[in-house]
Amino acid sequence: MMLLLTIVSTQILLGACDLGCPVAFVLNGTSCYHFSHDQEEYTSAMDICTRLDSYLAEVDSTIEGAFLSEQAHNNNRKYWIGLSDILEEGVWRWNINGDPPVPEVLNWAPQEPNNWNPGNENCVVIKNDGHWGDYECKNYFQYICETEAQPTGIIG
Repeated sequence: MMLLLTIVSTQILLGACDLGCPVAFVLNGTSCYHFSHDQEEYTSAMDICTRLDSYLAEVDSTIEGAFLSEQAHNNNRKYWIGLSDILEEGVWRWNINGDPPVPEVLNWAPQEPNNWNPGNENCVVIKNDGHWGDYECKNYFQYICETEAQPTGIIG
């Protein structure tokens, strides 16, 4: 009986808390996203996200990828995300965990990644058509910062 009461109490407490985001971030699922208005080089965008207690967005699911692509399309912008092959040419990895993206989330535009400027296109943007492309990291684009949503609300 005590175990059942504990489970029910935990469910009520968790259900009473909504998820929230920092100011200037948008909630989607269990993550919060900041779609920048300013343009930065890739490493500067990474630094700004870090100062915002976040990181350049990393796509973990097709649902998340569709949301970010839709925002890029709706905003008619190109956004840096946290994927690069800076450490090893042709080996794409997420900046935070170092893992390669799972194949089902990849959304490369036709003919991408193409490393068009040989050896120098190492950073990834979500283009305004929603597809991904590799670009030189020194280019200036908007960027998407991501952080985990946090429980909010008052209980009691």
